[in-house]
Amino acid sequence: MIRSAVEKIEQITKEKGFIYTFSFLVANSLFYDPEQVADIDWHSRLNFQELSFLAGIMLKNTINLDCILESDCQDQFERAHLAFRELHDAFMKPSMEHLQRALQSDQRESQEQFGQLGPVGDSGEAMAESVFYGDAGGYDFQFLDFAIKRYEQDNQWIRKHKGFNVQTAVSVYRELKNLHTRQHLAIRKSTDFNAFCKAALSIFCFSSQDLATCPVDEVQSILKSFSCVPGTVNEELRLPGEYNKFVSHPLIKLEADLYFVPVLFNLAQSIYESPFYWMGQDKDYRNVSLKNRGEITVDLSMELIATVFDAKNVYKQVVLEKKKGETLTDIDLLAVKGNKAVVFQIKSKKLTSLARIGNVENLRKDFHNAVQEAYDQAIKCRDAILNQTAKLINSGGNEIQLDDSINDVYIICLTTDHYPAIAYQARAFLTKKPGNPNPITISIFDLDVLAYYLKDPFEFLYYLRQRVQLYDSFMGQNEVELLAYHLNQKLYPRKDEEGRSINFVLTEGMAQLIDAHFPSVRGDQPATKAMERLHSKWNNPEFQEIIEQLKKSNQSGFTDAIFYLYDLSGRGADQFIAEIKNLKKKCLEQRKGLRFHMASNEGRHGICYVCDFQNDGKLFRHVTEYCVIKKYQMKADLWLGFGAMADSKKNVELVMFSADPWQEDSQIEELSRKYYSKSRPMNLHTRQKLGRNDPCFCGSGFKFKKCHGK
Repeated sequence: MIRSAVEKIEQITKEKGFIYTFSFLVANSLFYDPEQVADIDWHSRLNFQELSFLAGIMLKNTINLDCILESDCQDQFERAHLAFRELHDAFMKPSMEHLQRALQSDQRESQEQFGQLGPVGDSGEAMAESVFYGDAGGYDFQFLDFAIKRYEQDNQWIRKHKGFNVQTAVSVYRELKNLHTRQHLAIRKSTDFNAFCKAALSIFCFSSQDLATCPVDEVQSILKSFSCVPGTVNEELRLPGEYNKFVSHPLIKLEADLYFVPVLFNLAQSIYESPFYWMGQDKDYRNVSLKNRGEITVDLSMELIATVFDAKNVYKQVVLEKKKGETLTDIDLLAVKGNKAVVFQIKSKKLTSLARIGNVENLRKDFHNAVQEAYDQAIKCRDAILNQTAKLINSGGNEIQLDDSINDVYIICLTTDHYPAIAYQARAFLTKKPGNPNPITISIFDLDVLAYYLKDPFEFLYYLRQRVQLYDSFMGQNEVELLAYHLNQKLYPRKDEEGRSINFVLTEGMAQLIDAHFPSVRGDQPATKAMERLHSKWNNPEFQEIIEQLKKSNQSGFTDAIFYLYDLSGRGADQFIAEIKNLKKKCLEQRKGLRFHMASNEGRHGICYVCDFQNDGKLFRHVTEYCVIKKYQMKADLWLGFGAMADSKKNVELVMFSADPWQEDSQIEELSRKYYSKSRPMNLHTRQKLGRNDPCFCGSGFKFKKCHGK
């Protein structure tokens, strides 16, 4: 079925005047009103991969510019859409069969299949569909900005062997993009169809004279390096995913100084990727370029991470030593905040052509090189950090002193190039031991987006925690979809009326919320009303103030308390603030101390609040006692306690937190039965003492001997 659809596509491209039909297809598919970007039905249009494949097939033959009849153009337009619909249906068949098998099995098996393999299964054909119809991997301005930095150390070689600087290539791209926009806005429908066809074609055409603001010699070199001639390329192109020269050489040379560039995005991607392959062909420079690439990749990633965690909390090229001189492994980047750490392992691997067309052996091999090796290395690092079994040595040779209260390490496997369908491949191919966490598999372009929207380190870490904990509950084609959902609705477990967990497969509609926002805030397109739809409109300044107080405390153990409050944000947070205000008011009216607690429906976590009327210095003791008793009574593993004086302008003056698993304790059991019979707060000094090296009960993150055990 796939080959049949491709044959129909190829036949259409050979027909007279197809280049005009192709221009209409591109204009109809890729041009849109920025105000409508969040609502576009991309399924009704051809995406840039389909258009690139169509252009690649068209390039197998020479192109003439003879005019076409309107009826023939309309017929070609409709048949092209039908052929690509047939192609998509053929690609989708293995995925649909996988879903049908899942639906025919019992509920438990369906849930397991969902979590392990996702909606596409693990067949090569299904993976080929997700690769070909996946997202672009990044925005054009990201490819351009990163290209300038990526080849900063190689510009001399590129100038010598290719005749231009990368910065000039970027300038040419931006000139062409502005030209596209101006020519598209200038087009007017005419009663003369031939004139209309030529106007449509002209949107995507340019000559070297249109780039007069750039150095002439460099422009000619750029045109030579990124152009191709119809009828001389892609003879072997048969299937989507095979090497298509149009992707790497997207400037189609129609005449001596007339170029046709229908999918401009491909030029941005090629500026980012092609120089590496050019340098790789130079035996004398290959190793230098590899070294430069490795160094700049780590530096670029660190630059992004430092905007979130602050440079002082980010370490690059960390060596883990079991004994002096005995290296266990190494970490490309390590970020630390509170009692959480993030290990970044970076790979410069791409999906090969054989993998793109569905060869399972190559898919697995590419995945192993790009993700599995990075994950296995990261697991070693994670275990060593959590178990404190190795010294961490920074790039300067000095030991990194981590807080011994670190209780979780998140793993990010980062690729320097777009790796299509990496999320689906991780579900199908990743090998991990039971109990080990899932990794976050992203590209540097995804990291750029994450770092922009999650500027606060606690918000960044909370997102990672939710992604890992809800790995099997939320599935997206790419990380941007999951981030958009989180910003809009929050990644949080959902249950149906019978209390069963609900799994979500997100669609590109979520990612479109970021598409409507990110390019505008980065200055690539005008601001629109559609931008306002991304973020949740919920806001409670008083609740946020409590969170900010915890952040400023610099108590590492409070990281989990902050996460708990993030969990609560929304209706639960509004209720909590309302209860505080009501209690403080009653406390002043009744002239006595009052308290309340809130617990989850499952009873495994909760919050309590103590408001004292008399400022006799006993607030800390009262909060401590109430926390211990209520946590025990509710059999909770996680408990957060707050306290304040009734006449204080602050809602919270004191915070305590415990994430210790609940366990039976006869002394606390006895005290909890007597608690409400006491007329005054009880003294809990008689309870079993903590060990000197145990974590302090207050949640500070310090050992008991260094905190309340002094």
